Amino acid sequence: MQKLIASLIIGIAISGGYVAGIDKTFGEVEFERQESELFNEQGFLKAPIMVTYQESQVLGTKTDNYYHLLTGKTWNADLMYRIMKCESSLNPRAHNPEWHRGCQGSYGLFQVACVHGYSNLYDPESNIEAAYRVWQKQGYWAWKNCYLSNK
Repeated sequence: MQKLIASLIIGIAISGGYVAGIDKTFGEVEFERQESELFNEQGFLKAPIMVTYQESQVLGTKTDNYYHLLTGKTWNADLMYRIMKCESSLNPRAHNPEWHRGCQGSYGLFQVACVHGYSNLYDPESNIEAAYRVWQKQGYWAWKNCYLSNK
């Protein structure tokens, strides 16, 4: 069995375990064909291989430290992961200094606005819990731009 690293974006595997045009990987892929059917004597692929995936296989892998904090809630964890990535690029120290109805700033992974009154928003767990409470009141529309671009 030959194992290769599969790509989230491009999905075309090349020899050596890398993927063309990858920014992130999501795991190993096992091929059922014999190695001799896939690779020539120099170790290069004989032809491009298209890698398919299901989104739920992509999220919650080694490349992500926060997905597990999104699960076990009534929201769509896969969608909220994409919203979180859109809002902060998964940077728990992200800060937006814009004004919101009398206070300044949005903080952390979900860019929770100061107007909501939650504290410790640079802490990933606290930020996700605050985001969950915001979501319970406002739904996905609390993150309108990221929701619309990721639903």
